[in-house]
Amino acid sequence: MSGSKKKVKSKKPKQAKAGESKFDSFFEKPWLAPYNFLSPRLGPIIRRFKGLRNSFVRANLPVDFDAYVSFLLLGTIMAFAVTLGVTASINLVILETPVNYFMGVAFPFLTLPLLISAFSAGIAFLSVYIYPSYVIRDRKGKIEASLLYAVSYMSILATTATSPERIFRSLATKPDIQGVYDQAKLIVRDIDMFGMDFVSALNNAVQRSPSKLFASLLEGYVSTIYSGGDLPAYLKIRTDELTKRQTSIVRAFTERLGLLAESAVAIIAVFPLVFLISFSVASLLPSGMLTDPMFAYAVVYLILPLLCLIFLGALRTGIPKT
Repeated sequence: MSGSKKKVKSKKPKQAKAGESKFDSFFEKPWLAPYNFLSPRLGPIIRRFKGLRNSFVRANLPVDFDAYVSFLLLGTIMAFAVTLGVTASINLVILETPVNYFMGVAFPFLTLPLLISAFSAGIAFLSVYIYPSYVIRDRKGKIEASLLYAVSYMSILATTATSPERIFRSLATKPDIQGVYDQAKLIVRDIDMFGMDFVSALNNAVQRSPSKLFASLLEGYVSTIYSGGDLPAYLKIRTDELTKRQTSIVRAFTERLGLLAESAVAIIAVFPLVFLISFSVASLLPSGMLTDPMFAYAVVYLILPLLCLIFLGALRTGIPKT
């Protein structure tokens, strides 16, 4: 019995250290309290989060999955409860309205606070639920941005008769090759700390890789080792493929940049001039929306900056990562 208790206890996140307050522990590890509160009741519920588990494994978050789901559920409940309390208090104490009117329709006292609370809880749930997917996209971008340099480095080492395992150990000492460096560190960790052999560590890296391009590289790497193939030749072929891919990405961005430059001229230079001329002409006509100063303020201080932000966002997302 004692052995089984120890086994169950080891799966739980670490408790607060001696001399460390519960509040400090909560803010450092916000999933700790939800896990301790909900974990005994979550068995059947956690099994329903299969899609989240797949994203969670690929994101490689430093949190136990059960603790993350506990944080997700309790955070959603707290968001609903807090929003309901705040909106109901504002409705009753400050506004002093026992009945809400929305678009001319009368609602009972708690209907609108309940709708707002449900919306707030939905946002809280989705924010935590999609966070692993955001981490996956971020890591995928970093890996694929540095993959050409990493494979070129691996190819150079392979031509000097460096062993396949030593190549990844060398990658794990190169933090300037950002995304691949993190994956190489995890492979070395699996070998040194978990006692895996090199090929098993590579297969494990394929399963958790956020980038299909990097996973394909590792699969080919393993196949070449198993078949006794020419590893320098394989890495040379992958280097050429990645070089062509990077060239096509830069060429496509150059073409897109021309379109964005034309859009920038239209938004930043032509649109304000056209608006000023139209507003000046409209001021000579009978009163209407175009002659309203508030409309001019809205265009100058709201619409135009918003269009510039949209343009900058499109430009930022279109820049290839290097």
